Amino acid sequence: MNVQDVMITDVVTIKPDYPVKYAESLMKYFEVGCLVVVEDGLPIGMITDNDVVKRVHMQKRDPHLLTVREVMSQPLLWVKPETPLHEAAQFMVDRNLRRLPVVGSLATGPKLLGLLSRVQMDRVESEAEAER
Repeated sequence: MNVQDVMITDVVTIKPDYPVKYAESLMKYFEVGCLVVVEDGLPIGMITDNDVVKRVHMQKRDPHLLTVREVMSQPLLWVKPETPLHEAAQFMVDRNLRRLPVVGSLATGPKLLGLLSRVQMDRVESEAEAER
């Protein structure tokens, strides 16, 4: 099984110059824990609910005054859609990642195709065990 078999394709994105408060609003509205940061059509980073808590709220910074670029995690770590699922899982475990963007290569640069999460992988593993 490959990453493309289990990734979600409805990924919520945000531009790097938007306020962090807007990122929080998007995450709440779409009920997601992260947004992929895209600039000029290219994925450049990711902002997570954990980034906002650690880099904004715990430091008592104003999310209205900070931009996504100031808080996002970068460089963006990602995986290709054809990557075997077990390799992607190990990559995530080794780097303590809960989510991983899925990026395909185009002549114009990398293109965001989807998102892989530990929750999805756990669900797939549970379903596979139930079928055995």
